[in-house]
Amino acid sequence: MKNISDSQKIFEVSKIWKEASYNFVFWDKVDINWDEEYKKALERVLKTKNLYEYYRELARFVTLLGDGHTGVIFPNEWYQDPEYFSMIPVILKKIGTEIVVIDTTEEMKESVPLYSVLKKINNVDIDVYVRENCYPYIWHENEASCAFMLMNEIMFGLRGSTSMFTFEKDGQTFNVQL
Repeated sequence: MKNISDSQKIFEVSKIWKEASYNFVFWDKVDINWDEEYKKALERVLKTKNLYEYYRELARFVTLLGDGHTGVIFPNEWYQDPEYFSMIPVILKKIGTEIVVIDTTEEMKESVPLYSVLKKINNVDIDVYVRENCYPYIWHENEASCAFMLMNEIMFGLRGSTSMFTFEKDGQTFNVQL
């Protein structure tokens, strides 16, 4: 998988830090030490092994600003290139407080019935999973505003990766490797 040089990583994360330092208008609304967070982000991006990890760390850094209009988005060609991204064969939607299956591929219709409720990923309760594995990478002050991004965090992944999904339907719990 592609990567970039450490000097490019340093330049790009520094550019984000600088632009936000001078141009972000809501410093009075966030309780962070931007300079300290920059140092942490710099350490993390230098440890990344590929562009997927790198973009995730940039997103984690920018998310600290807590601004729904400020973010890092993977380039479109990455989402369209099966070498990098894949999507689980079910479509999820946040409905109220639950994450529900609203569509599947034809092959998955028997394994994951429509309207099944997602309960766990890799044996971790979905609320804990979302807090630890999704929200660090997306702004989430208003959860309704980021439901689409949250579903993308759950449904999209690095090609070749798998997770165990635990669903519930009609009082029955079942596991599916996706």
